[in-house]
Amino acid sequence: MKQAGVDIALRPITRSDLRQVRSIERTAYADAWPRTAFAQELRNGSTHYIVAVALPPESDGEADATRPPRDALSPLRWLLGVGGTRDRVVGYAGVWFTADQLHLVTIAVAPEFQGGGVAQRMLLECFELALRSGLHTIALEVRPSNERAIRLYEIYGFRRAGRLAGYYTDNGEDAIVMVTPELDKRGFRQHIQQLQLRSQRWQNRPHSAP
Repeated sequence: MKQAGVDIALRPITRSDLRQVRSIERTAYADAWPRTAFAQELRNGSTHYIVAVALPPESDGEADATRPPRDALSPLRWLLGVGGTRDRVVGYAGVWFTADQLHLVTIAVAPEFQGGGVAQRMLLECFELALRSGLHTIALEVRPSNERAIRLYEIYGFRRAGRLAGYYTDNGEDAIVMVTPELDKRGFRQHIQQLQLRSQRWQNRPHSAP
């Protein structure tokens, strides 16, 4: 069943999130990565992965989602990224840092939470990561058949910059390469700020029960 709305917090991924992340990925992508690939990505200093976790209705803010479950050993498990977690992971995104560009390599939302603003929140966080890192643009690849994702990326300022033939290994589909304008250009910065304000207004509106 689709969720009408959800309050989320964003935080870095831990190894204890991998089971939920892999489950989301398998529903989103036919050519899903093996668990070992995700584990290797977490050890790569040039990558950064975030997860969107659902905040419980009684939560008093994002700090609750970033606080480890409370028992004697939970702080150690949190630091090591082992053991269980009470967080419900509803989406994830991963980026690679290059010399002057942020590369969005993967983003996905659990089916029942799609259309609820989760992907937009994660995209905005990627923009913040790029700006804080002094990177000039953000690039990504997307399937031509994924029209919904293409429309979303275009809203966020991505433009088609090329095509990679046979990029996707599961069916040989091409990939459309999309790139943002220069992030520090005044007009584009204003566009991103407007999207951030729109996202904040959506987060603050009352959500109907699912």
